[in-house]
Amino acid sequence: MRPHNLTPREKLILSLCIVFFVSTCWLFWSYATLKIQTKFAQEQIAYFTEMSNRSLAGNPAQAAECLAYVVNYYPSGTKQTRGSALDDLVERQRERAQQEIIAILRARTRDDLGQKPEPWIKKYRKETKPASPRSAATFQNILSQAATRQAKGEFKPSIPNDLTAAELAALVTLLKQHAWDLEKYGDQGITVLEQNLVHALYVCSRLPDGAHLVTLLQDDSLIWDAAHSLTISDAILQCGPKALPQLKKLEAHSSIAQRCIKMIQSGQKTAF
Repeated sequence: MRPHNLTPREKLILSLCIVFFVSTCWLFWSYATLKIQTKFAQEQIAYFTEMSNRSLAGNPAQAAECLAYVVNYYPSGTKQTRGSALDDLVERQRERAQQEIIAILRARTRDDLGQKPEPWIKKYRKETKPASPRSAATFQNILSQAATRQAKGEFKPSIPNDLTAAELAALVTLLKQHAWDLEKYGDQGITVLEQNLVHALYVCSRLPDGAHLVTLLQDDSLIWDAAHSLTISDAILQCGPKALPQLKKLEAHSSIAQRCIKMIQSGQKTAF
């Protein structure tokens, strides 16, 4: 039966069925989106709590680094819809974590730079310098690409093949400290930073003195979340047994070093 031959009653029923179908699809989509954003909110709040707890155990430089991570970690309008109830909840928890860390910094430094995080970060965050003019130029080149958000198409690393292990390790540190500034670089810009960070780790692991990247675990200002922990662990595993002497020096203080020692000794080839 063709639509134009339908009776008015049949047309009404058909219209109601279409409305019901569209409404049901919209409800399912809204529920799925809410479920995802709720999961994101739980993860964000847990991250803020972790940074606040780390600040308690660290020195002022570590606390300032944690504060910077809280400020820059997926700002409003990225993982949450700006102005939504979940966004308001996350931002309240972000502000709470910021003030907790500032209180820790104020107590430890006897300094008072106000309630805003930026002055504390600027004064107490450890600033890493490039290991050489070549690594400085490489870093600036990567930042320029990230600023213009050139992450489309196939990834082309911006890291020269002749950098030393020390230069690459310093470059990883610099990239790590900038890889959370989503507001400044956007999703595509962060992708540029992340891709080059991972590439630098693996290039370093293949050098004769590639075990030098183990020294990154000694840098108290670096925060290795779950994803980055796996990445650096996998890069260290590529070094093989030659990384064991340096890893054992850190075994008592680094959970990543402990895992890497076990994986290397068991002959494991990848952390993933």
